[in-house]
Amino acid sequence: MPEVLCSFEHELLTKAVYRPRPEEEQGGLPRPFLEESGALRLLHTARMSFPHLRDFSSRSGFFLENAGRFMVDTGMHLEYSAPECSSPWEAVAHSGALDLILDDLRRRLEGSSDNLQEMVISKVNVDYSGSCSTWGAHESYSHHRDPDYLAARLLPHLASRVIYTGVGGFDSVHPGIRFMVSPRIRHLHEEVGGSSTHSRPLFHTRDESLAGADWRRLHLICGEANCSQMAMLLKLGTTALIVACADQGAPVGQDVGLASALDAARRLAVDPYAKVKSRTRQLVSAVEIQRAYLDAVRGVAPDRLPAWAPALCDLWESVLDRHEDDPETLTTVLDWRIKQALFDERIELAGFGDSLDAWNRAAEALVSYRRQQQREGGIPFDESPAIGWGGEEQDLRRVLRREGVPAERYEAFCRLRAELCELDTRYGQIGPHGLFAQLDAEGLLDHRVPGCEPERERDARTTPPQTTRAKVRGELVRRCAGQAYRYRCDWSVVQDVFGRRVLDLSDPFCLEEHWSESRAMW
Repeated sequence: MPEVLCSFEHELLTKAVYRPRPEEEQGGLPRPFLEESGALRLLHTARMSFPHLRDFSSRSGFFLENAGRFMVDTGMHLEYSAPECSSPWEAVAHSGALDLILDDLRRRLEGSSDNLQEMVISKVNVDYSGSCSTWGAHESYSHHRDPDYLAARLLPHLASRVIYTGVGGFDSVHPGIRFMVSPRIRHLHEEVGGSSTHSRPLFHTRDESLAGADWRRLHLICGEANCSQMAMLLKLGTTALIVACADQGAPVGQDVGLASALDAARRLAVDPYAKVKSRTRQLVSAVEIQRAYLDAVRGVAPDRLPAWAPALCDLWESVLDRHEDDPETLTTVLDWRIKQALFDERIELAGFGDSLDAWNRAAEALVSYRRQQQREGGIPFDESPAIGWGGEEQDLRRVLRREGVPAERYEAFCRLRAELCELDTRYGQIGPHGLFAQLDAEGLLDHRVPGCEPERERDARTTPPQTTRAKVRGELVRRCAGQAYRYRCDWSVVQDVFGRRVLDLSDPFCLEEHWSESRAMW
């Protein structure tokens, strides 16, 4: 049976709102609090609240007793990295534990400040303010192969898995209301590459193992932060199985090559039932690609797969069947379908359901008109969808009439867009005000999977996985947290600065402490 390791990282949107100062009370408006300060305050609150050991590879980072790590990443985003897990069920339980930890931090921070009105922590992956920013929800998988070998076998999977992994939302660079199954895909620009901040790739080639020389780590940045347990389980489980099979040389992904995996991902992120071009120029659906992978995995001898593979494959097949034959049954299960149902209802109530395409064309036409005016030295270019009537009001109205929409309704369309974008951000909000959390608490969703019950999530707040090196790291944090300045922690090693010794964790599956003397000066 192969050893399978998977984990996830979430970069979190953190914003806070102060209550008005006395001199501002007359206006009655809350004051925004800088996102950067919010992330740092949350990190400080976590450091003051939980047992931890500092991370010597990150100035801001530290490891918790469940063996996960907090830090502030590039762009001043609060980032959490889960401990190493040997099954996707374990990883999903630790995702639920993260929500509990973050909600605890939120309540502590709000309770300790008289003028902090609300701390918003959200697992959202795109910014709707106009910055075109996107935040990561990364995945890691252990393997032993060259990255180029894995890329060819994984690209069709990464392009087509969006039909169950996508979180749903809107195209953040489109001026209208353009729903996407996977908004993150809009911000990927390469099929294969090593960048993670600019020309983001579908398949990331960063080969930083965080383990011994015999191990490599596949680090994927194309995914999104799921709230649905089923969606996250399938994302991590299917990808881990495919990586494990490819690592052993099994023929997975060889018969489903795509003409362009990036083009296919972009197409499917807009229309999950679209046909995309294979390498042989045939048109194939995402379900057909996924079934080819499922059949290939099931064709591998059971003793070469982890014990949880059959259960995962059954769930995989069930969701593919429902996507193809009875998609309405997934509107309470998968993130993008939950959101689509909610958003469609709101669009209908606002009176834009039958004419949404026309309104989107009008929004595009206005942006095109403004760009032309900028090129000709006219009005300053403004990418926002709002009209902002001014000296060019008649010209803007003429653009809208040409697209067949009434100008007097355009501001209502812009307000609806802003409302829907806010709802999308609130969907992944941690705590009782989160839209997903509210729907789940009211029993309106059917996303939970056996093995990831609330009690297991609560245990995962303080208990590390017991079948990986996370067990050793977590136990050490619990035992030595009061001596934080003596120990410095990393994924693959712990340093005892005063005792001049090191704990080797380069084997991801070591379960016992093995210290050795070190002459290094730290």
